[in-house]
Amino acid sequence: MPFGPSGITVNGGAAAVFRNSIVDDGCDQFPVYDGDVIGNAYNLERGNTCGFSGTDVSGVDPLLGPLQNNGGPTFTHALPLGSPAIDAGSSALPGSGGTACEANDQRGVSRPQRTRCDIGSVETDPCPPSPLAGCLTSAKSLFLIKDRNADGASAKDKLIWKFIKGDQTSLADFSNPQATASYALCIYGGTSGALVATASVPPSPTLWSPIGTKGYKYKDQSGSQSGIQKIILKSGMSAKSYWERPANSLRVPAPVPNKVRQGSSHRN
Repeated sequence: MPFGPSGITVNGGAAAVFRNSIVDDGCDQFPVYDGDVIGNAYNLERGNTCGFSGTDVSGVDPLLGPLQNNGGPTFTHALPLGSPAIDAGSSALPGSGGTACEANDQRGVSRPQRTRCDIGSVETDPCPPSPLAGCLTSAKSLFLIKDRNADGASAKDKLIWKFIKGDQTSLADFSNPQATASYALCIYGGTSGALVATASVPPSPTLWSPIGTKGYKYKDQSGSQSGIQKIILKSGMSAKSYWERPANSLRVPAPVPNKVRQGSSHRN
């Protein structure tokens, strides 16, 4: 599907198929020549000129960020918080074909990072740029990075975070990670408290399991999601969240900042 003068030329009368895509300028500004536009696959258009229908959304501003280096081989438009494109892509398993999102975004980041994939080229980071206010606090906590060879990338490196004897927590506070709730570990460091590393897991009916009526347990020995192997969430007066994962796949700067603030768990 080559690009024609100020548009897309579709050879042989074929169709231009849009899936989980954002059209910010409208098809009247970037027309399709010699073919039809096929949507109905979780697309979002600022205007109303593409003839999208069904699961597509037209006449809505995607609130795109500027074209810039957001990581990866090409410049992209990131989605700021509040964008209607966040968590609005297909609910099918990414990479499974049909109307599903691609398994990775344009930068190579796996989808989804939250409950479902985002529309567009960039999957939104699940962590806010700075620690959230009003979060639960703990009477005891542990944040430990084991860098076995002081190189930030060894197979036996580990990152452990424990949140123990926290504020009162109910089972409902955890939502349901088997169906809709995703979890992220957000690490902030340096004197400015900037976000330096993230790790997240999406909902899963197989990797998450209930702990009676107290909470949930996540177990994945392969660490397929951000390297995370284990999470325990327990409600009650002694709420406890436990993460253990190989640090070699975590995006922690090397060397780690001298001052790393306590990691925080963020549920989406």
